[in-house]
Amino acid sequence: MHAVFKPHHFLDFLYEMAENNGVFDTFSPYGHVMGTYGNLLSAGKIDTVTFTPGADSACAPCRKLKDGICTDIFPPEVAARYGDDRKYDYNLRLDMAIMQALPCVFSFDLERSIDEVYALLREKLTPEIILLNWPRENRPELTFRGLEMAIRARTPE
Repeated sequence: MHAVFKPHHFLDFLYEMAENNGVFDTFSPYGHVMGTYGNLLSAGKIDTVTFTPGADSACAPCRKLKDGICTDIFPPEVAARYGDDRKYDYNLRLDMAIMQALPCVFSFDLERSIDEVYALLREKLTPEIILLNWPRENRPELTFRGLEMAIRARTPE
C-alpha cells in the first residue's frame, strides 16, 4: 500500500506508535484518518511513501481541509506561542524545516520504499531534527522507540 505523508505527521506516527504501544484511536471529530494510517504503519502495511508539504493521505477527508488547505485556527494563546493563527502556516514552515534538515528522507514528491525510509531514519535521524516538530513529552526517546517498532512490524518472522 502507498501513502502520502507530511513529514511532521510521519514523525508523529512514530512517536505515537511508542506512546500508544502501536494502537491508534481511529475516532476523529474532524473526519481525518490519522488513526487509520497510524494503525497501518504499526501493522507494517505501508510499503511505499511520498512526502508532501501539502494535504496528505491522513488529512484528506478532514472537514477542516478546503481546497487542499487546512483551515483550522489556533486558539489565541497557542497562536501567540507559535507565531501563527493558522495551523496550515505553522505546519508548512515545520514541514519545510524537517525536509531541509533531512532531505535524503523527506524530499517532496518522491515515491520510495518505506523500508528505505526507515533505514535512512535509523542512520540519520537526530534528536535535534525530531525536536523541530510540535513540542511533546519525551519526543526524541519515543520517536526512536516508535521507529524501531515500525521496523520490526516490517520484518518477517
